[in-house]
Amino acid sequence: PQGVQTMVLYSPIDWESFNQADLNILLDSSDEYMIGRKEAETIIEEVKSGVRQWKYIANRLGITKREMAVYEQVYQRALK
Repeated sequence: PQGVQTMVLYSPIDWESFNQADLNILLDSSDEYMIGRKEAETIIEEVKSGVRQWKYIANRLGITKREMAVYEQVYQRALK
């Protein structure tokens, strides 16, 4: 549409390896949160499962497709 600008998000960070590194740090420090590694892995999978439903939830909340497109890349990277 006229007058609508596309926002391009750029980052020099390799998000795929960053995301995995971040999760490994969390898992390696799970004892500092007083939970075992297996429990930490379960929690991470539960969170990922919830995030996988973000589009459904966004639709139910009336979020526009345009707004959803802005966040789609972020959520897709988080689920890898």
